[in-house]
Amino acid sequence: MDDSALLEEYARTESEPAFATLVERHVGLVYSAARRQVQDAQLAEDVTQAVFIILSRKARSLTRHPGLAGWLLKATRYAANAQIRAAVRRTQREHEVYMESPESSPAIWARLEPLLDEAMASLGEQDRAVLALRYFQNKTASEIGQTLKLNEESAQKRVTRALEKLRKFFLKRGVALSAVAIAGAVSGNSVQAAPPLLAKTISAIAVAKGAAAGGSTLTLATGVLKIMAWTNAKTAIAVGLGILLTGTFATTVVVEHHRSVAAQALNTFHLQGRMRSGQSDNFSAIGSQMDFVPVELWEQFKPKLEWRFDKGESTNLGRVAVMDGQLTMAYFKDANLAMKFPGPTTGAFDTDWIHKIARLKNSITNEIIAAKAKGWAVDATTESVAGRKQFVITINAKSALPESSEQKNEFVPTADRRDVYHFDDQTKQLEAVQIYLEENARETLVFESIKIDHNQAIAPGVFHLDLPTDVAWYHEPQKVDGYDPYAKMTADQAAKAFFDACSQENWDEVAKFWAWPMNDQAKQYLGGLKLINLGDAYASAPYPGRFVPYEIRVRDQPFNVMVSNTNAAGRYVITGTYDTKLILQEELKWPTQPTTLPANDPDAALGPVAVVKAYFQAMTNSDWAEMGKFTPESDVTKTRQQFEEARKNDTPLPRFAVGEAVWSAEHSAYFVRCAEVGPVKKFKMAIRNDNDAKHWIVDGGL
Repeated sequence: MDDSALLEEYARTESEPAFATLVERHVGLVYSAARRQVQDAQLAEDVTQAVFIILSRKARSLTRHPGLAGWLLKATRYAANAQIRAAVRRTQREHEVYMESPESSPAIWARLEPLLDEAMASLGEQDRAVLALRYFQNKTASEIGQTLKLNEESAQKRVTRALEKLRKFFLKRGVALSAVAIAGAVSGNSVQAAPPLLAKTISAIAVAKGAAAGGSTLTLATGVLKIMAWTNAKTAIAVGLGILLTGTFATTVVVEHHRSVAAQALNTFHLQGRMRSGQSDNFSAIGSQMDFVPVELWEQFKPKLEWRFDKGESTNLGRVAVMDGQLTMAYFKDANLAMKFPGPTTGAFDTDWIHKIARLKNSITNEIIAAKAKGWAVDATTESVAGRKQFVITINAKSALPESSEQKNEFVPTADRRDVYHFDDQTKQLEAVQIYLEENARETLVFESIKIDHNQAIAPGVFHLDLPTDVAWYHEPQKVDGYDPYAKMTADQAAKAFFDACSQENWDEVAKFWAWPMNDQAKQYLGGLKLINLGDAYASAPYPGRFVPYEIRVRDQPFNVMVSNTNAAGRYVITGTYDTKLILQEELKWPTQPTTLPANDPDAALGPVAVVKAYFQAMTNSDWAEMGKFTPESDVTKTRQQFEEARKNDTPLPRFAVGEAVWSAEHSAYFVRCAEVGPVKKFKMAIRNDNDAKHWIVDGGL
């Protein structure tokens, strides 16, 4: 019997076997949706029981409903939101946190899971019904047609249209995936087995209309029934339950106005801080051994959401991402490359972690709930700072990745961390935040705010990004009609084809695997390379593609070293590296003045060329004390770590040639022409094919 027939039999005769069949058939669907939303197994069971109690009471009115699975997802949404609200209130009482709020692969599933139920709730009744049947219950187009009284072709068209709406929803949230990838991830992960005895327990409780249910479950079911009776889905979530959904459980905003007159709506947020990361690296990349680089975030919430995140301080190094209310762009300064999303986003390009901080005033209570649901340690204390009381919340976040994952502890969202938030007790504003990386039984500060401003006017030009006229834009391969040999390649084959094309300097062929236009810098580096060895491709969560180990020899790499003697010691030292066009690649800052060497030290009076030669010789000899005479300690530490890593991986150490020195009046310094000689590079290429064309494209690791 199909769902409609079972419902009709139960509504007519209150048949316990009929209802038990419905529960057995759909309990996994409801439990999985509840678990995603409330992030707690016991709360999810309560929500599941409440939903089936509601079903038992509304069975008569649902006998002609176009799809029970879609209705159950909607009812679960109501019940989960009500449960979240109750949990929020409990946590607020426990911690006295009174915050005003104005408003395929495992990796793909990890990106979709927090947004899936909000996405389904945003769809119309028919769209939700067909997607629930197709991807939550894995029905064929023919079976969907039978359920909805459609022919197979019409059913498939409805599924395709609804799936495209789902894809657009995720894209607006900064999750750019193909419809195929979304379908595969949802179909394979959205429904899990419910606890073994849950179905029998629910059947017994629900057929009695909830009479045997626990008090909290019955209250939940009764409350949701009232809400469903007098309002529709869109207004019920925002008005009836007082919950505005903004993307993920961790950023659910609870409309609970603060009783203090000092509280005010958050219209703008401006944070200046620093993080241990490479200036030109991923926006969320961190490392305990990296130097601090400056970061800055501007966020405007009204009259429309706009934001900007800058990383790095140089005009030639670093990254910037901007969302101006219309579209979202990122610019990578060192490579003069840019990419964009065609619409506004709440966070993109791996910037979600910093946006979460900007919106903590709206969501710290939910952060606590989510942390507790995951079993993370949470601590709430008060302290006095400059005579003012602060409320301090500490969350010990644990990475969901296994120790073997290469992504663990390399990015803020996938790291074992201790997050510390400081709120002013009177204004309830966030005043400071620190993030500590917990790794190898050590704790390292990897991010901290330096200054935070709330509700300060932001100049309109901040959200405008001026790009050079010669900027190169990112483009994904387009799907080809008919036979497409590139879509048939494996990751290993694509990696080899890419390196072979670089070796032959066949840039048209390289473009098949390279999503960026090949600029002169890339051609100089990759052109004419010699492939020494290529390992087997392997997966490592949460990265959605593959990693391919490689060893290549590239042509000599010319660069310039800046040398200056404008320091208290009056001797030549190294202050930066530049490319062949004298564009800054790395500035070497001396936190203190270079030491004055004794007159009998042969290094005391070296000229620019001799200093650079002595610098590279000390590097080759691993004489770190000698190297420290010519370069800041941070450069010595970084080079030492790189050499240790190279030896561990059996990678040849670099060799350098030193040429003439040229004076630059503009820089008041000498540039010494250098080259890395025939360098061998041994690393791993990141390559992925989650695009519409299913072509493997090089994503990083070069």
